[in-house]
Amino acid sequence: MYKITKTSGLESFVTDEYLDSVVESGDTVEKYQPLTTRPTPTPEELQQMEDTQYVRDREPRYNQLNQDEMRYDDLVNGTTTWQDAIAAIKQEFPK
Repeated sequence: MYKITKTSGLESFVTDEYLDSVVESGDTVEKYQPLTTRPTPTPEELQQMEDTQYVRDREPRYNQLNQDEMRYDDLVNGTTTWQDAIAAIKQEFPK
């Protein structure tokens, strides 16, 4: 991939196959390597990710619940279905 800077200052990026068709006299052409890897997390970031893994583990389970309807049904029926479901998820994925 190449970065082309036109004399007007406009920049564009093209692959090898289109390079010859877009470069004009006076343009600056630079080989461009896009960043394809993520930066390595610091030890502190790794620890924070480990300490909060339970949040990422619980989220899909919470999303499967229709929590508003469960709370309403509990209110109307005098049940604890919503509380029981939340407690089960928290027990499965503790802090």
